[in-house]
Amino acid sequence: PGSLTGTSTSVVIPAGTFGPGAVLEAELDFVKIVDFEPAYSGAFAAYLKITEFEGRTAGGTDSQAPTLDTNYPFLDETGVVRDAVISFTFDEPMQSGTAISWTGVSGGSFAYSWSADRRTLFCRHATALPADASISWTLNPAGQAVGFRDLAGNALPQWQGRFTTGPASSPAGADVRQLFLGKGRFYSQTGASPVLGLHLAEGFADLRSPNSATNGSITLPNSRSVQLEHTEDRQGFDVEAAYASQSDLDLFFPSGNYVTSFNTIRDGTKSVTLTLTGNQYPNAPTISNLAAAQTINPAAQFQLNWQAFAGGTASDIIVVEIESEYGATVFESPNLGQPGALTGTATGVLIPAGTLAPGRNYEVTIAFLKVVDQETAAYSGLLAVAGYFSETEFSIATTGTVAGPVWSVVSQGATNLRVRLTGAAGVPYTVEETGNFQTWDFNRVIFFNDGASSETFDLPIIGGPGGSRFFRAREGHSGPGVP
Repeated sequence: PGSLTGTSTSVVIPAGTFGPGAVLEAELDFVKIVDFEPAYSGAFAAYLKITEFEGRTAGGTDSQAPTLDTNYPFLDETGVVRDAVISFTFDEPMQSGTAISWTGVSGGSFAYSWSADRRTLFCRHATALPADASISWTLNPAGQAVGFRDLAGNALPQWQGRFTTGPASSPAGADVRQLFLGKGRFYSQTGASPVLGLHLAEGFADLRSPNSATNGSITLPNSRSVQLEHTEDRQGFDVEAAYASQSDLDLFFPSGNYVTSFNTIRDGTKSVTLTLTGNQYPNAPTISNLAAAQTINPAAQFQLNWQAFAGGTASDIIVVEIESEYGATVFESPNLGQPGALTGTATGVLIPAGTLAPGRNYEVTIAFLKVVDQETAAYSGLLAVAGYFSETEFSIATTGTVAGPVWSVVSQGATNLRVRLTGAAGVPYTVEETGNFQTWDFNRVIFFNDGASSETFDLPIIGGPGGSRFFRAREGHSGPGVP
């Protein structure tokens, strides 16, 4: 009784539901019921759209301390490029003050800037970060005046983190290297033919280095604006919307000019216009040797084949991506503008021996992209492309037995033991430590991304009676600071 029907345009929130000065996160759901089962109460099928938004109540005093939501680089991340822009994202808007102590790098050489919503602080070093250096940071450190406060004046509790740089910086070039905007159709294949699922709008941008652009937005042909979200590794932006019908997709993302704007660290504010018209959707990618792909020998190369891209040309592109069961990419064919990219005339790709691990399941996506617009002049160094795509998702599997992680000692110093952990590409491993074999404490998570299957890092040496520590690694990821 009292539920809102599909004709409702508002709701009354009773007085006293929320306290004064509260920060609220709300969700509005539109649910289109297409079938229900009267014999079983509450059973129905439906399509839905969800809008999330924030609100705040007036009056009162906000007495809740802010928290650190995410930071880049992640806790104990290694191999960080030396020109990376460090970022801290908080759970609410902050005042402009800062207080950070740094070790392993000159703290006085950082320039600080806030995002437009005052939730993310960007820290750019005047020069490249030191090579192969262990860098630590503390927010609101003891001995310094409190710098981080929310808009109500509540102080951020002390937060600490660390990461290790690699030997090199990112290749020179524009702060934003590549932009793609497109509309597409998503299929899944388990048998001979793919089945149409959702209708998609997608956009992504590849950055020169992590946080080299602080924000981005797309102005649509209907004058609506869509904010681009940083990817988890801060190496790009992406946005995706999914709809049950083509008409819904076209309503929110119509044909016309799409204007994408970026605020970058080195290049300033840049805008690019791409035209997306014609509805030139490719045929669904159809895998022709799906059965053979269920018993792949991971020690041998494997040729994955598909039926031809109808009307595909050398100006179009095909992209193949393989993800582990943990969502990490273990194989990806070169993208548009990269050497070795698959053109629209390709009908297969060779997966090298050793790419996949024994006894594992993987999800594969093959996308056919029909390019309809390309822009390189508006922002020098940026390749911007618009097009229509069709992508098919399917599963593959390897033969053999799953192997556990393997430890090896690289070297031993006075205070640290340098070790190498080897496992399966695309699989996370949680490192834990103990002194009594009764309780195990979290140490770090090692996630083998981008085809890597081993990582070298330091563990502390603790001597003396009762001071020994023992370490183990197990598959999976859990613990504080895990992205």
